[in-house]
Amino acid sequence: MALYLSLSLLAVILATSPQAGESRSELAVTLLLTTLGLLIAHILAFAVSSRLVSQGQLDAESRRSIGAQAGAGLVVAVVVTLPIVLLSPDISLKVTEFLLLGFVCAVAFMAARQAGVSKGRALLYSGVVVVLAVVVLVVKSLVGH
Repeated sequence: MALYLSLSLLAVILATSPQAGESRSELAVTLLLTTLGLLIAHILAFAVSSRLVSQGQLDAESRRSIGAQAGAGLVVAVVVTLPIVLLSPDISLKVTEFLLLGFVCAVAFMAARQAGVSKGRALLYSGVVVVLAVVVLVVKSLVGH
């Protein structure tokens, strides 16, 4: 969930630019509400699809998964919002972008390490994931929306 939100928010930030005269608080609220909207949409989709494969029931495992996803999503919401509120406008979005990309890299590294590969191979894997994420973002920015 946090990985999906991070990638989605990177695309949103690249596809849209702050409006002239938009205050830091307005930008922070916009990013926060976008994050929460994506989180709610994902939780709804997960809950419905979980019921589809569980004879209409939302079992304990699915409920735990929703809780974990919601918690991770809220962490991303804070990561996105804090730089906008705390830093100067000319660098806050760049810091937010780097934090989100760093989050993608960290998740990739942890996933590789969980598979039992060495730290070097995990770093290599993380680098490949970041390159692929950047390719996705470049394509998204070329599309323009």
